Amino acid sequence: MLLTESMPMKQAVNLAHALCQAVADEAGVRALFLKGPTAAMQGLRSTSHVSGDVDALCVPADRDAMEAGLRARGWRLRPVSTAAREFTTHSVTFIHDSWPCDIDLHTTFPGMLADPVTTFDALWERREEHLLAGVPVMTPDRVAQFLILVLHGLRSPGLVRNAQEIERARSMYRSDLTDCERAALRELVARTESAEPTQDFFRSVGDPVEVPSRPSPSYALWQLKTGPSRTESWMVYAIESHGWQRARILFRALLPTRADMYADHPESAEGVWRLTRAHIRRLSRAARLTPRAAGQVARARRALTAPQPDPAATDSAPTVTAPQPQHSPRRPVTPARTPLIAPHASEWTDDREILFVLPLQSTTSGVLALRDTAAALWTLIQEAGTSPDGLASAACAYWEIPAEVVRDDVALFLAQLVDCGALLAA
Repeated sequence: MLLTESMPMKQAVNLAHALCQAVADEAGVRALFLKGPTAAMQGLRSTSHVSGDVDALCVPADRDAMEAGLRARGWRLRPVSTAAREFTTHSVTFIHDSWPCDIDLHTTFPGMLADPVTTFDALWERREEHLLAGVPVMTPDRVAQFLILVLHGLRSPGLVRNAQEIERARSMYRSDLTDCERAALRELVARTESAEPTQDFFRSVGDPVEVPSRPSPSYALWQLKTGPSRTESWMVYAIESHGWQRARILFRALLPTRADMYADHPESAEGVWRLTRAHIRRLSRAARLTPRAAGQVARARRALTAPQPDPAATDSAPTVTAPQPQHSPRRPVTPARTPLIAPHASEWTDDREILFVLPLQSTTSGVLALRDTAAALWTLIQEAGTSPDGLASAACAYWEIPAEVVRDDVALFLAQLVDCGALLAA
């Protein structure tokens, strides 16, 4: 009655949110979930949009605890190239052999230039609770999520899907956001220091935000990372190095290792010809983008080396440090009527053919796929409890058959659930 089936992406992402929340609760840390299915719940994305990963945000001090919890459940870091490892510093990506989705663990969000703790606290103060796979998870509210989606679109505005997201945000800002939401958005932009990255967006909707007269170093670095390629990042990496280290970096920028090529261009692993073609395309693109990248790097270096105004010499208002929010992790609550049911998340497929159940205390991240009789029995367990006789009686009434016909099957099913971690042994 227990089946192993591949999960559709939509159900996997919802269950993975519940899994991450369980990891955070177990570690006693705060976590916020960005974008994803809750953006559709908040009316910011189409309900037909299916995410391919989970974006979880925590403060840097809590990252080790979150990573340890994911590793304990069988998740591992996605293999990445040298470039991806050196240039992507805001998050790490976890994968699992049995799951189709990734988990991106963030300690900050690109475009929010305030320090990570300030950024997290600003978003945490605007948190709200949503149910995913039957588990309450914390997400930024609609206003904060709107800003996150805008910044996400601005990271690579040349991509069609990102350009479309920015255009939807413009339309929504003009017609869907209330005056109070627009005011709250601008306040959040100021607190997370997102004004510089979003200045073009706000100018395009006729509501410009105040930005420094001289670009900040953080903004200069953000601009480099939003380029159409990694050319700018390789240039900065080489400039900041010396001697043989610089020569090695330049060599690897031009000729990555085969492992790096496979990581960044998976199609290149299909044969020598595919690998050669990938190298040629990569070099041609770099040559085409180098003049623009060199200009970007030069401007960024001027911004980074220019003397910055002394904040103490300005007439700005004093900075007030908000108190750290006191967080007590939610503990999973087992329903009183079913004391042996383990904390779990569950998600039906859209056609309600399969019920996926994820035991949240399991160390395997194994998901049960329940069909037909198994799915019906699991539903009856929520109502009748886990007593073999009680469940057999409920099944007898549900299918209108004698209890002795189903008693052995019920006992076997309950034993399988205990073995899988969905029930706790008495």
